Amino acid sequence: MWKHKVSPLRLLLWIVCAGFFLSVSISCLPSEVMQQDTNLTSLDGTRWHLTSFSTTEGPLPIPEGPVAYLEFEDDQLGFSVGCNTVVGDYSADSNRLKITFVAHQLVDCEGSVGGDAMNLEKAFANSLPTWSTYNIENDKLHIGFDDGEAHFGRDISSGTPTVLP
Repeated sequence: MWKHKVSPLRLLLWIVCAGFFLSVSISCLPSEVMQQDTNLTSLDGTRWHLTSFSTTEGPLPIPEGPVAYLEFEDDQLGFSVGCNTVVGDYSADSNRLKITFVAHQLVDCEGSVGGDAMNLEKAFANSLPTWSTYNIENDKLHIGFDDGEAHFGRDISSGTPTVLP
C-alpha cells in the first residue's frame, strides 16, 4: 500500500503530463507507422475487380460474370476473367508502375466464359508490359498504359479464390 496520500490536483497534473509526453512521442513516429489502411497507397496485398478497360480503339465490354480480378502480392500480380490466368512481376514506386515479366495461359475458353472475356483477357495481357502509372483514390485503382487505361474497384470481400498460386 501507498504510505503517501496523493492529492487529486497532483494526480491530475501527472495525467496531463503523461498525456502530453505520449502525444509528443507519437507525433515523432514515422508516417508509415501512423498511416493505416484508410489512405491506401501500396498495391501489395490488394485485390481489385475490373470496372472498365479502354484502349485507343475504344472501351472493351466487361463480362457480367465471372468477375475479372486483379491482385498484387509479394511483387507479383495476377489477373483472371474466369478461365486463363495472366501473371507477372511488378514494381511500384511513387505512382510509377513497371511490369518486368508476363506469362499468359492460352486455353480456348470461349465456350465457357464467352468471347468478350477472351478478348478482354488478351487485351489485358498485351497491355501489361506498357503499364506505367497507377493511382489509388477512395478504394478505386486507375492504371495508365501506353494506349489506354484500366479502372478497378477495391475488393474487400474474403473467401474469394485467388489468382496467384
